[in-house]
Amino acid sequence: MARLMLPDCDFPHLAIPRPVDGTDDPQVRRLKGILQSHATMLREALFELRYQGFVPEVDVEVRLVPFAPQMKLYILNRRLALQGFYVTEEGTIPLPPDREEVAIYDAYGTGATLVLSDSERPGAERPAARSAAATATHWKSPIAKMEAPL
Repeated sequence: MARLMLPDCDFPHLAIPRPVDGTDDPQVRRLKGILQSHATMLREALFELRYQGFVPEVDVEVRLVPFAPQMKLYILNRRLALQGFYVTEEGTIPLPPDREEVAIYDAYGTGATLVLSDSERPGAERPAARSAAATATHWKSPIAKMEAPL
């Protein structure tokens, strides 16, 4: 099962992305289209794995939450946890209609370093890996009450 929790870009006053001057500008919340296309591509890629016979079943659920995530977290087969923090940086984006450059703070996940925890790997990290996967699973439970489907 793949479960994605993504920021609800229609929710005002997300911490990121936002203009450097602190105003709430709906045009800056440009993530909506980006997130929807990435979620669609991920869904299609996972269902292609099932179609090709690499995995027996696929279940993909995408939910929107009223906050911007601060980290990436992947839990695979309930035993592997990959986690990494988004790097928040100042940058500029061109806004329509005249492509005016606006200074914003945004989180960039492409450069996030992921740390692996494996609950079945022998050695001292085993309890930590179990803890990471268990904590992440528990952490998602209360958030499910705030979620809306994409």
